[in-house]
Amino acid sequence: MEANGAFTNAVEECKLCLDEHDGELVGGWLLSEIDHWDHEKERIILITKKALCIVKYNFIGLKVDEVKKIPLIQCDKIQIGRFVYPKNTMMMVTSYGNNSSHSKQSGVRICYSRHQPSFFQRWNPLSDEMPYITLTSHIQSALVDSPPEIVQHGVFSRALIQAITEAREAEHNQDALSSFEVVETDLQIDVYLGLSALVFNQSKLGFCKDRGNVFF
Repeated sequence: MEANGAFTNAVEECKLCLDEHDGELVGGWLLSEIDHWDHEKERIILITKKALCIVKYNFIGLKVDEVKKIPLIQCDKIQIGRFVYPKNTMMMVTSYGNNSSHSKQSGVRICYSRHQPSFFQRWNPLSDEMPYITLTSHIQSALVDSPPEIVQHGVFSRALIQAITEAREAEHNQDALSSFEVVETDLQIDVYLGLSALVFNQSKLGFCKDRGNVFF
């Protein structure tokens, strides 16, 4: 299948960014990241024995644009649930209403730092200092009847939980294992204006669109 071939080739390119400290590759997924301004962005996610790697991959230029690595032992909480938005967001009626497909999305949030972002960081759409990352299924998964597992956040979440548990067990530290928790809860997206997210997401600016008939 052409799509799977394109994704496999992309993962092979992303693997070049790994080193011996990351450990063996566990698996790769194509998901959407939801940032703190509710901008939805296409990402290749790699799980290794020791790290979670978030890759911005250019499917048109066939190259890696950006890589962020998070040690698995730093991931202390996994939250799984439906996205919820402030009731007083200005875009509630047009984009985030209770009956919109946007508000019915679910995802997973990986918390990896106890650092609390400053006011400036929260209100800066370019800030990458948030102590968590939020992911959901790839946007194209809603357009097919049977999307492959590599675009489903539920499959990814189960693999990540197992990888984090094993990484913490390898530390032979009971405190490290007991401090890790998985909870089902609503995922709050603190967007109050929403205009930039509305334009960004409807225009699919976070995705490489011009790639012919290749699904992924």
